[in-house]
Amino acid sequence: MELNGCWSWCGYRSNGYGQLRIDRTPYVSHRVAWLSLVGPIPEGLQIDHLCRNRACCNPGHLEPVTCSINLRRIPKGTQKLKSHCIQGHEMTPKNTLWQGKGKRRRVCRACRSKWNADQHLKLKLRKQHALAA
Repeated sequence: MELNGCWSWCGYRSNGYGQLRIDRTPYVSHRVAWLSLVGPIPEGLQIDHLCRNRACCNPGHLEPVTCSINLRRIPKGTQKLKSHCIQGHEMTPKNTLWQGKGKRRRVCRACRSKWNADQHLKLKLRKQHALAA
């Protein structure tokens, strides 16, 4: 536990969110914490981090909210400030994809293309392995 009361996930993280698998199904840690310690997440709501720490699993720092409220709480200009992706590619208009509900999330086109190619190769190798067995 940190001084601010956050229960930061110590395992694998993706985009700042704690990630885990249960019976091969991927989950984000804050949702698992909410479901385990508080109960079901009301239909149509998302779990928002009141502390703004994506790795936090403390149910006292989490709140079920609508998507629109969750999006409104994102600090203004957070996405616009990024000039390069995590891999160092420049986030130019030509190299930027807008994804998600309302097209509010910027994604690096080069990284997305590589990810898609990697997934295609994995699938191809799995099929070859299955045919060889």
